[in-house]
Amino acid sequence: MFYDNEIVGVITLKNVDRSNHSSHMGTWIGYSFWGIGINEEAKKLILSYAFNELKLNRVFAGSKKRNVRSIKALEKLPYMRLKVEKEFSLEHKKIQEEYGTLCVLNVIEKNDFIQWLEN
Repeated sequence: MFYDNEIVGVITLKNVDRSNHSSHMGTWIGYSFWGIGINEEAKKLILSYAFNELKLNRVFAGSKKRNVRSIKALEKLPYMRLKVEKEFSLEHKKIQEEYGTLCVLNVIEKNDFIQWLEN
């Protein structure tokens, strides 16, 4: 991610699953760039790409339970469905194995995101 021609962070789509039309999203933003709207804008751009170009139907966004700041940032996004660990137990298990710790799992559904964009 760039802001004023400076690298400020990274946002990725990983574990793209073409058969299930899903992916996981990961974000890291440098401390000095927190709180100025970069997170929301970056997510808007990558989700538009995921749903329109890659033709995905859902993107998961997880966080370590101890990463309170990340959890709060995800909770602010109006199109995010929160704490879907039971509904998507296999995805939840995968992310906990990847991070090696307890995690929360959220999901963005294509229709919810498109509806949010149109309002």
